[in-house]
Amino acid sequence: GETKLDTSSGIMPLGFSSAGTVSGPVVFAGYGIIAPEYQYDDFAELKTTGAIVLYMTGEPGEFDSTSKFEGTNYTSHAGMRTKAGNAKLKGAVAILYVEGPIYAGTEAEHLRAPRSDEPYIDCGIPALRLTRAAVSKLFPEFELEKLQRSIDSNTQPRSLAVEQGNEAVTIT
Repeated sequence: GETKLDTSSGIMPLGFSSAGTVSGPVVFAGYGIIAPEYQYDDFAELKTTGAIVLYMTGEPGEFDSTSKFEGTNYTSHAGMRTKAGNAKLKGAVAILYVEGPIYAGTEAEHLRAPRSDEPYIDCGIPALRLTRAAVSKLFPEFELEKLQRSIDSNTQPRSLAVEQGNEAVTIT
C-alpha cells in the first residue's frame, strides 16, 4: 500500500547495496542460504526471479551444538555478502535483511549506518536491513518468529511468498 519507511523508521541500506529503484513481489527465503554440503537450500522451492528477497541473519540452529550447521560457530554461509550473492544468483532484484527474533534478545533494534572504514563493493542489487518492527509494519500477517522456530526445529527451509495483496513493493 502506501506504507513508507526511511532510516528513522526501521530501514537502512547495507554498505554493499546498489543504488536504484526496483519493484517486485516479496518472497521469504528463510536464512538465505544455499549449502549443498549440509543438504540445505532456502531457494530450492522458491521463485525469486524479479522478486525482492527477505531473509534472516545467521543460520539455522544458531547456538545449538547439535545443529547440522556448526551450531555455536558460524559457517561461511552466514555472511551477509554471501547471502546477497545467493539472492542475486537466483534472479532477485533486491534483498531485505532482518534479524531473526528468537536469537535477538529483548533490546530494541538499532540500525547502524553503513561503515566507512571498510572497502565498498557493490553487490549489484539494492540491499537493505530492516528491523523486525518494520517487517511487521510492512507485512502485518507475516509471522517471522513462527517461521524461524519452524526452520530451526528440524533445519528444513520454509521459504514462501509474503502476503501483500496484489501490490508489488517498491524500493528506492
